[in-house]
Amino acid sequence: MSLFTFNAGQLNVRTSTVANGVTFFVGDGSSASTLNLVGNGRHSFANGLTLRSNASLIGNGVITGAVAVVTGATFAPGTSVGRIVLSNSPALFGAIVMELSKAGSTLTNDQIQVAGPLTYGGTLTVTNLGPDAPALGDRFPLFSAASYAGAFSSTMLPILGSGLAWTNKLSIDGSLQVINASRPQFVSLALSGTNLIPSGSGGVPGASYTVLISTNVTLPVSFWLPLSTNQFDSSGNFIFTNGISPAIPQRFYLLRVP
Repeated sequence: MSLFTFNAGQLNVRTSTVANGVTFFVGDGSSASTLNLVGNGRHSFANGLTLRSNASLIGNGVITGAVAVVTGATFAPGTSVGRIVLSNSPALFGAIVMELSKAGSTLTNDQIQVAGPLTYGGTLTVTNLGPDAPALGDRFPLFSAASYAGAFSSTMLPILGSGLAWTNKLSIDGSLQVINASRPQFVSLALSGTNLIPSGSGGVPGASYTVLISTNVTLPVSFWLPLSTNQFDSSGNFIFTNGISPAIPQRFYLLRVP
């Protein structure tokens, strides 16, 4: 059995085959390390590929074998815009960094394509390379898989023009799309024991919101207190629970969205 260790620096490969009975690790967990797939080649890792903390996987190509992205590692398909195809469902715990671009009517984006099911995890950051800003109806298929599950702990998306918002369809078809911005609103109040349960609709699916509370409706919003932070569901609905205290005669609620 032969052993090849890649602890730091950048390794550029066009094609590769690793079948020595052990997992191929990118980095030693502390030093910056980048595995760059160049030339859109094919890469086989019989015992899997693991990106350690401070390691990155970039470039284009097809990877056969299990891929694991640990916390502190970065998976960034493409050199500019590109695609990485995975034969196995990856384990995503680190940072996923992707780019999209619009030039006139031409839309392009990085993509992670998985032959089987895909479970989201870690964080997602998407940047716009331009030169134009995304417009209403523009759709970017960042992921392609047999099915989708899980969620990113945080999502950073490009800023859009006034009146526009992103709809997060990652759990449906792996895409992001630009829609008209809507204003979430409270629809109903329910009482369950000593809990008040407000709910509403009109949010951007998958987007985050924060519930603010105050006993004085005239206070500036900056003085309202955060009660909880959550995400709108796939239809843009929201619901939360707040305990009722006899010592507090009245309480007002606001929904704050980024």
